[in-house]
Amino acid sequence: MCRTHEIPVFCHPSHEKVLSQKMRGMEKLATSNLLQHFSADPFVVGDLLVKPVEVSHDDEASTFGFVLSTIRSGQAFKACLITDLGYASDELAEDLADSNLLAIEHNHDLELLWQSARPNALKSRIRSRRGHLSNHQAAQLLLRVMEASKQGMPQHVVLMHMSQECNEASLALSEIKETLRDTMVQPRCHVASQHFPISVILSMKEPDSDLEAQIASV
Repeated sequence: MCRTHEIPVFCHPSHEKVLSQKMRGMEKLATSNLLQHFSADPFVVGDLLVKPVEVSHDDEASTFGFVLSTIRSGQAFKACLITDLGYASDELAEDLADSNLLAIEHNHDLELLWQSARPNALKSRIRSRRGHLSNHQAAQLLLRVMEASKQGMPQHVVLMHMSQECNEASLALSEIKETLRDTMVQPRCHVASQHFPISVILSMKEPDSDLEAQIASV
């Protein structure tokens, strides 16, 4: 699909090695000059400045979240996508601060996980520091992001990577509500689905004509 429509694929070198062993299409992307590498340094895609944020996960290759920033009509906009992490560091909370939109993993409810029929080894893996965030951990990360934000609080939170077996949207939303009970700002929450796209959350005007110069200075 990407090769047919000439869509570039940004891939960390550690992932290219793994994916090339499993997907013949990776070699075709490379020979079509559509495979582009990224490292831990920020890079530009169109009018977006993309900052990779490495997270703790037990994948055989490095795992990243992404902080996306742009400027439209003189207004800064920041969105963050963070999934597949076993724990959230203080540095991560700082990276996510001052975001307009946060898409954060809410993988499991701890009680439902332990009650599930999954093998104990898998349960322990999910709960480890290289596994996945529980509803409680994700809500605590959201609170820490809000406490670290100086220029603006998140307006929208998207609940991502929710286990169909070990979680329920009502439990995740209740955890957020309880955690943010004493805060002044209550962001709107949206639950992502594995089966269909959610509706458009924010629409923005066309970028400023001098945006290229602004992001080129980074």
